[in-house]
Amino acid sequence: MPLTLAEAIQRVPFLASANDLRSTPLAGGITNLNYRIDSGSGSYVLRITGADTELLGIRREVEHAANLAAGRLGVAPEVVYFIEPEGYLVTRFIEGAKIPPEQIVSPHNLRRVAEKLRKFHQQAPSLPGEFNVFRRVEMLTEVSRRHDCRFPDNFDWMLQRMHQVEQTLRDRDFVLHPCHDDLLNLNFLDEQGEIRILD
Repeated sequence: MPLTLAEAIQRVPFLASANDLRSTPLAGGITNLNYRIDSGSGSYVLRITGADTELLGIRREVEHAANLAAGRLGVAPEVVYFIEPEGYLVTRFIEGAKIPPEQIVSPHNLRRVAEKLRKFHQQAPSLPGEFNVFRRVEMLTEVSRRHDCRFPDNFDWMLQRMHQVEQTLRDRDFVLHPCHDDLLNLNFLDEQGEIRILD
């Protein structure tokens, strides 16, 4: 069962000892609950993992390592604490503006995103896990079937095409690199002209 906001705050030493805390829910999260926490020492984001998100196969320790590296490289907000074993992240809050979908597709913005992703690909250390999109689709398909989810009529055809793509990639040499596996538009923020990528 997820921790409450108050319980999670008590697990973060520099927040638990603060007397002047203010918390504000942040909108936009799909699988997590996000809060802005303001104190005399600064502003932070506390991300509490949503109920049943373990069904998505997310390994929170790998997510922490990736965010830690991305924060150190200036790709993402800096990670300042990790609540274990629950896997909740505490990052610095940044004054970033959302970038609407119709704007993120401009050549200027696509270039800025690509530069950040390339920096992470080339400079981040190896991560303690592998994200294989083909196995992930199979795993999520199985979870969805167990929960009687509806599938598109041509879903079997899509799986066949996916396996063809995988076979094509297997026939070529490639090197695995740290990467971002959820380039949802909500994960892009513009901080005074600097792109930050969340999650």
